[in-house]
Amino acid sequence: MDFRRKTEHELDLLDDDALIAYIAAARAAGDHDAARAALGLLANRRLPDLIRRISMKAPASDVEDLAMETLASALRSTFDGEHTGEFVNWLNTICDRRVADFHRKPRLEQEPLPEEHEEAEEIWGEGATSSDFSDAADVRAVIEQLLAELSEAHRRVVELYVFEGYSAKQTADQVNMESPDLNPQMTEDNVHQIAKRFRDELRGRLDDASG
Repeated sequence: MDFRRKTEHELDLLDDDALIAYIAAARAAGDHDAARAALGLLANRRLPDLIRRISMKAPASDVEDLAMETLASALRSTFDGEHTGEFVNWLNTICDRRVADFHRKPRLEQEPLPEEHEEAEEIWGEGATSSDFSDAADVRAVIEQLLAELSEAHRRVVELYVFEGYSAKQTADQVNMESPDLNPQMTEDNVHQIAKRFRDELRGRLDDASG
């Protein structure tokens, strides 16, 4: 199958339906790394919605951790739908399961997600259970460690672009406004490059930790 892997910048320009089509094409072509990178971007776009959803079901102090845990679980699962609505329902299912795990007393091993199947173990790693490195505190610790290793400007890029849903242009403008002495000034291309390195490093460290 004729499939061309897109850059992070090219993926960011795609709308959700186009990203979903790209994920399907990547998986059909056997390029599962490309599919997972696009899935991560698509899931990150929903982070503000996840936070709002979780905030209605969990204590405020645990909302961000549960959102990070949901994203980590999503990256270890397989989405094979065709439309944005299906993706939203799929991600919400993961979110609700993670919230249910949080409230379960005692908090025993997390149940496998219903959308996971045999292919997930081969392609994405083991299913999103508590044996994975998807525990909220651990995921948050890795993110905080990564952020601590970044320069102030790069850390701000990740906070705005990856976690708060700013566009690349909005992120660059905000960083330049907050750091007028930054030389050279932040550009949209810089934002895409910084975000890609952060996501790649995060995926790598989570994979290493999960064995």
